[in-house]
Formats: sequence, structure tokens, C-alpha cells
Amino acid sequence: MNRRAVIGRVRWWHAAAGGALIALVIAIPSRVLPNPVFTRMTPVRWWDYLVLVVVTVLAAAWLAAPVVAGWNRGAVRGASGVVLSTLAVGCPLCNKVVVAMLGASGALTLWAPLQPLVAVVSALAMGAAVATRWGIRWSWRGGEPEHPLQVSECPAGVCDPSAKMPVAVDTTAGHRHS
Repeated sequence: MNRRAVIGRVRWWHAAAGGALIALVIAIPSRVLPNPVFTRMTPVRWWDYLVLVVVTVLAAAWLAAPVVAGWNRGAVRGASGVVLSTLAVGCPLCNKVVVAMLGASGALTLWAPLQPLVAVVSALAMGAAVATRWGIRWSWRGGEPEHPLQVSECPAGVCDPSAKMPVAVDTTAGHRHS
């Protein structure tokens, strides 16, 4: 097996492990995943599981993207998506900030109906983070996706001019792989 294939497989295994870790970080405190440490005052809704799966898959896809030297594109959107999904699937009465701002009845009557919208926004943020990290940009005029970097914008030694795509640089071994 060549080095490129091994690096690709390792990257996807790391992404899967990172996605699983993000799922646990969201699911355990919100008690979507039953555990003895945290309690939940409202029942888990069916869409809480859906949000957890969607955000986990998108987070793993974001983590699997090859990182171009000096780039950390989509990190804010990705982190925002994870935080918003945590707020979306969490128990409205267990969120101390919401209860402090709105009271217990406000948490149930105002915040709880907004949680599905927050879930959609979190999924959209994660999707935007994945697209940004993978360097996908669609033209509004239609056509094929294009990469946001032009060859003239590429830092020295980072882009492959023939492919017009950034190439990840392995600084430890001096090899390039995409």
C-alpha cells in the first residue's frame, strides 16, 4: 500500500474518532445519551437524535479534510455549529443561562420552540464549515464547483500549480500529498 493511501485512511480514522468524541461531548451533558452523571428534566425529542447524527457526520467530514499549511478555514463555523447543536438538543430547563434570562416558564414557552430552528442553523453552520474546509465554492451562475484559491494566491510550496488546488504539506517528511 502506498504512503498516500495510508495517510488517507489514517485521516478518516482520526476524523471518525473526532466525530465520535464530539457526539459524546454533545450527548452526555444534554443527556441524549443516558448516563448517571447528568439529569434531564424534559424528555429527549426524536429530532435530538437526528441533530446529533447530522452534526457528528458533518464534524467528522470537517475533521477529515486535508489541512493546507497555514489554513484553518471553517473553524469558527464548525465550532459555532457544535455549540449551537449542543444548545439545540439540550434540555431547556437544564440550561442555566436560559433559565436565568427567561425563567423556567420562559425556557419552556420561548426557548424550547426555538430549539428546532437552532438545530437547523447548527447543521447549516456545520455544512458551511465542511464546504469551506474542503474548499468547495459553487458559482451562482451554475457549473462545476471551484476552489476559492487562485494559483497566484497560494503560499510558496503549498499549491500545485498544475492542479490549481491547494496541497497539504507534510513538513515532517518533506512530502506533499493531497
